[in-house]
Amino acid sequence: MKEWVPILTHYPGKILEFDPVKQVAKIQIQREQYNNTLHSLYEEYEFPILQDVPVQFPQGGGYCLTFPVTAGDNCLIDFCDKGISHWLYEGKDKIGTYSTGLPKSEYFRSYNINDAVAMVGYNPIPKAIPSFNSSAPELRNAARSQRITLLPSGKMEVVTPSELDITAPETVMNGNMTINGNLHVTGLITSDTDVRAVTVSLLTHIHTSVTPGPVGSVSGAPKP
Repeated sequence: MKEWVPILTHYPGKILEFDPVKQVAKIQIQREQYNNTLHSLYEEYEFPILQDVPVQFPQGGGYCLTFPVTAGDNCLIDFCDKGISHWLYEGKDKIGTYSTGLPKSEYFRSYNINDAVAMVGYNPIPKAIPSFNSSAPELRNAARSQRITLLPSGKMEVVTPSELDITAPETVMNGNMTINGNLHVTGLITSDTDVRAVTVSLLTHIHTSVTPGPVGSVSGAPKP
């Protein structure tokens, strides 16, 4: 990208493309600029499309929160105080110097169009998040039909219009459980205590109107 003269600080932007492997985006600055000459005043021209802008995702301690970034998403563009090419493309801690000992040119760049980073999620008022929950934090989709809500009471709600899949070698739940619906199990069901169907105990229930056999006899196999 060519060098640009205007000194920039922060502007709203719009995502045009996002690379999920590199986590960088092409972004359009959401404002115009004008050029004044001897022959024309306020001749409008557009900012160039920003290239390879790193997009922020919350992360730390080896964990991260990711979300899809798509064309049309709004963001805030932050233009760094100094050049960041050394960090962005090479992962280096310092800009470095030339063989002459002078700092490299990006050291002298200040709030330049080449040194932008983006924070996705800043929205104009007409595109504010609908059905916003102002009393509890949520992880949700835009329609709020799929969400995890942490209520102030301590209760947690998980809502999904489709399946909830949990994959783990072992799942432990401490506390009582109520299932409002059918339960289907493809493996063995065991219990350390009794099992009841309404008032019928699996351990102590008896059958009436049967003829007891001699001592030591056993019943036939259960029938469906």
